[in-house]
Amino acid sequence: MNFIGLHIADTLRWFLPELFLVAGVLVFIALDLFKPIKPIYLTLTSVAFIGLYVAEVTGGFITRQEGSTIHLWNQHLALNGSAFLFKYIGALGTFLFIANASKSYSLKVTNNKPLFHAMVLTVLLALSIVVMADHILAFIIGLEVLSLMAYLLCLSSDARSNTESALKYFIFGAFSSALMWYGASLLYGLSGSLTLHDWQVYLMDHHTDALLLPAVLLFFAGIWFKLSVFPFHFWVPDVYEGLPAPLAGFISSVPKVAVIWFFWKIFPYNTPGNPGWEISAVLFGLTLAAGNFPALFQRDAQRMMAYSSIAHAGFMMLPFLIPGKDPSIFIFYLIVYVVMSNALFFTLDLLEHCAGSSKIEDFKGVGMAFPWLGVMVFILMVSLTGLPPTAGFYAKFFVLTGVWEAYQQTGVWFYVLIVFWGVINTLVSLYYYLRIPFFAFFRRKENTIKLTSPDRISLILLTLNIVPLLVFFLKPEWILNVIRYLIKS
Repeated sequence: MNFIGLHIADTLRWFLPELFLVAGVLVFIALDLFKPIKPIYLTLTSVAFIGLYVAEVTGGFITRQEGSTIHLWNQHLALNGSAFLFKYIGALGTFLFIANASKSYSLKVTNNKPLFHAMVLTVLLALSIVVMADHILAFIIGLEVLSLMAYLLCLSSDARSNTESALKYFIFGAFSSALMWYGASLLYGLSGSLTLHDWQVYLMDHHTDALLLPAVLLFFAGIWFKLSVFPFHFWVPDVYEGLPAPLAGFISSVPKVAVIWFFWKIFPYNTPGNPGWEISAVLFGLTLAAGNFPALFQRDAQRMMAYSSIAHAGFMMLPFLIPGKDPSIFIFYLIVYVVMSNALFFTLDLLEHCAGSSKIEDFKGVGMAFPWLGVMVFILMVSLTGLPPTAGFYAKFFVLTGVWEAYQQTGVWFYVLIVFWGVINTLVSLYYYLRIPFFAFFRRKENTIKLTSPDRISLILLTLNIVPLLVFFLKPEWILNVIRYLIKS
C-alpha cells in the first residue's frame, strides 16, 4: 500500500465532502434567522447536501490512486478505502433518518426547525472525521463533537421526556468520556505516542501484558458506551424510551458507524490465550444477554427495542474475537443493522400513531385494520430475529459461521460456547420480536377504541425502508463484494 503525505494547504480538495456539510450547517443556521420555512424544503435541502457529500466522496475515491492511503493534516487523518466505505454507511444512515423524520408524527414539530437539520449534518461531519482519524486526538475530538450533537438532538424537542433522556445521555456520556481520556493518557505514557499506528504496534506487541489491560479497558470504555456494550449499556433503555422513535433509531445506529471501525483497527485481542481476549469474550456474551433477556419483560415497544439494540451490538462484537481480522463480516452486519434500526423505529412511530400508545398490548388489531402496515411489521421483525428471507438472516449467519470457523482453525472450545450462546439468544429474541405482530394480527381491538389510519406516503416510505432487507437476502454478495473491494482499495 502506498502512503501519500500532503501539506495542510494541499489537503483541502480531499475535504470537499466535509466542506459541503459545513456549508449545509451554515445554510441552516442562516435559515433559522428567517420566518418559518416549509418542512419539505428543509428536508430537500438536507437531502441535497447529503447527496453532494456522497458525490464528493465518490469523486475523491475515483481520483485517489488505488491502494494508496492519503495522510491529511500532518498525518492526523488518513483517507483510504475503508474511510470511504464508512462515509457511505454514515451517509446512508443519515439519509434514512432525514427521510423518515419528514413523515414522522413524533418529530413533526422538531423537523420544522432548521437547527435540527444543522445538528444532523454536524453528526455526519463528526462521523466523517472519526472514520478518517489516524491520531488519537483527532479521534477523541471527532467523537466528542458527535456526542455533543447527539445530546443536543435529544434536547431538540420540548417534551419533558426528551429533556430527561438528554440529561441521562449527557451524564453517562460524560462519565464514559472521562474514562476514555484517562485510559488514553495511560496508553500515551506507556507507548510514548498518540498516533494510531504506534498504538497498534504497541498493543500487538504487548497485548499479553496484564499491566496494559487496565489502560486499554479504560480507553475502550468510551467506545463501548457508543456501541452499547456491557457494562456500558445501562443508559440505552431509559434514553431511547423518552426520545421520538426515529431519533432513537438514528442515535442507535449512526454513532456506532463512527466508532466501530476505529475500534476494529485498534482492538488487539482477536487471538485466544490472553486475559484481554477472555474478558472481551465474556463482555460481548453478556451484551447479548443484557439485551435479549430483559426485553422479554418489557411492555413498552420502544423500550423493548432499546434492549434489542444492545443485543445487536453484542452480535456485531463477536467477529472481533476471530483471528485473521476479516472486517467484512461485521461491516455487512453493520449495514443491515443501520437499515433495520431506522426502519424499526420509524415503524414504531407509525404504530404509536395508529394505536395512540407505544404499549405492545395497545397494538391489538392494527395488522387487521391496516394489512400493509402489518405485513411490513412482520417482515421487519423476522429480519431483526435473523430469519430468512431477510438480510437479518445472513447478518447473523455470517457472524456465527465465522465464529465456528475460528473454532475449526484454533480448536478453542470457547468458540463453540459462543456459537451456542448466539443461537440461544436468537431463539429468545424470536419470542419478543413476534409479540408485536402477534398482537397486531391475532388480538382484537375493543370496539370503543378507534385506530388512526397511517398516512399513505408514510407507508410508501416504510416500504422503501424494508425492501433492501429482502433484496440483500437475495443478493448478499452485492454488499459483500462492495465491502471487500473498498477495504482492499
